[in-house]
Amino acid sequence: LSNRRGINLPWSVVQAGIESGIRSRWIELSPDSGPWPCGFAGAQFVKIQTPPKNLSDDRGTYGGQKPLGTVTAEASLEASGIQDLAEQIPALSLAAVGSNLTFNIRVELSGASPPDADTVAAVNALLARVSDNLRLA
Repeated sequence: LSNRRGINLPWSVVQAGIESGIRSRWIELSPDSGPWPCGFAGAQFVKIQTPPKNLSDDRGTYGGQKPLGTVTAEASLEASGIQDLAEQIPALSLAAVGSNLTFNIRVELSGASPPDADTVAAVNALLARVSDNLRLA
């Protein structure tokens, strides 16, 4: 990536981009890839590919493709925005009667340096109260 762009990209940014791509299923590791996640030194052995288009996950989509007739809204929300959204759920549910209304939640924890293990564990314990599937990794 750095060679293509002609500038050195920070490893933390590249690593976060790859993680996001894998989590959202836009990309996947090739069968002959080195281990992921890895440090900068091991990145030369990682091989990434786009997933086959004919596979589907449990929602009927793969690689971020949405089913025909699906519309989406996306925004980054802070805690107060989530509270505002929660207050609107009854009205949203009423407005969407007859349609499938789902919320896909992504929680990010960041700072000047990676969060320490105790902070991640504390946040994960709180997220587990919401869903066993909601976990920082």
